[in-house]
Amino acid sequence: MAEPKVEIRPGGGHWGAMNRMGSKKEKLKNPKATLIRMTGYMEGNKKLLLTTFLLCAVSALINICATRINGFVVDDYITTGNMHGLLIICGILIMIYLTGVVSTYIQNRMMVRISQDTSSKIRKSLFQNIQKLPVSYFDTHSSGDLMSRLTNDVDNINVTLSQNITQLFTGIVNIVGMTIAMLLLCPVLFLVGLTAMPVMFLTTRFIAKKAQPYFVAQQKEIGRLNGYIEERISGQKVILLFGK
Repeated sequence: MAEPKVEIRPGGGHWGAMNRMGSKKEKLKNPKATLIRMTGYMEGNKKLLLTTFLLCAVSALINICATRINGFVVDDYITTGNMHGLLIICGILIMIYLTGVVSTYIQNRMMVRISQDTSSKIRKSLFQNIQKLPVSYFDTHSSGDLMSRLTNDVDNINVTLSQNITQLFTGIVNIVGMTIAMLLLCPVLFLVGLTAMPVMFLTTRFIAKKAQPYFVAQQKEIGRLNGYIEERISGQKVILLFGK
């Protein structure tokens, strides 16, 4: 599969959510196309990605099993005073938790490798596209904003890939696993917990909608700051020479 290209168009913005310059309103026009383009950058890491998701599922299932075993520890060993059995089950729990720690460590290492490789491809594609832009584009756009695209924007993608994707997948497995466990153990308790989910969902959605404009404003200010610093530093030599 051919590597997708990141575009910076003279008349407006560029790839995906980073459509900032020359646009008044920040909005992702085609999320599906953006997602497909992103997966294109990760095409060479399919095996690593699948292994990472498998390890995420293992970590989530380990946490669910360990939680259930803790319930058995309290009911069958601590309350009955069975110290010999308690020591054995504690040893089993230690092995389970160690397996979860190792699994989490490996999946984090793999995801960081994938995110770094993807970020490198995006930066390379951006830089190649910048070489094809006309001079008029650089006359009307801040060089600091271009620097911000190559650094801060790509770093945000890097963080999203290295942290949020694994957390999202692990969270989905946890929710499914905990739901099944609660239904098997106590359906009434599950229904009580289920009533809180719409409130949590609506609250999270409300906070996200309120926070997004501030995030967009932050990215714009970072671009302006980079432009200001770059122009001052690049012109400092000329200023000093004229001062002499």
